[in-house]
Amino acid sequence: MKHALLLIGLFFGYRAQAQDTFIDARDGNEYETVSINNTFWFTDNLKFETTTSHCPGHGKVGGDCKSGNFYTYQEAKDVCPAGWALPELSDWEELVAVMSADITMHKYNFKKQYRVDLMNANLYELDYIKIRPLGRVEGDKLLKGSIIDFWTINPDKDDPKYHMHITPTTISGHQHKHHLDDKPENIRKFPIRCVKSND
Repeated sequence: MKHALLLIGLFFGYRAQAQDTFIDARDGNEYETVSINNTFWFTDNLKFETTTSHCPGHGKVGGDCKSGNFYTYQEAKDVCPAGWALPELSDWEELVAVMSADITMHKYNFKKQYRVDLMNANLYELDYIKIRPLGRVEGDKLLKGSIIDFWTINPDKDDPKYHMHITPTTISGHQHKHHLDDKPENIRKFPIRCVKSND
């Protein structure tokens, strides 16, 4: 398989290597992990349920939230299991560095937005990180689409609205005022990928 080398190879000082599973002691959910250079990543979206999280499968026959829950920005920083946290922008940059060994990319240097375009690949086909399009939640409605957003920490901005917006061929980090809208029907909820240092 084209991208399998990334699981065992070294490229420009970066490495992606398969790891064992992690079990969340809070609810027993099990997550596969992958080591991206100096950081362990969940290869699944967080499934832990809170009083305000949104599960697309809730109330459906056989609905088990297997694709993960969606969370508000208020709870995003604290919802990962003990020892795990939201990824920072630098973690995404490490992931992009691993991907760039196998994929042609164009990186933009915008002042207000981090942006990478994949020129010859579909991000949703990379099995070592397993990102899939789930859409987003506004209020209690799941808006399906070919995108997915992840809450992310940007230490330079310290902005709770910051997130990674992902399409099949782009990764971009930015923020919007409407993520802080006080109207319940407009509040956005995004999935979470938890990370931790493997130093």
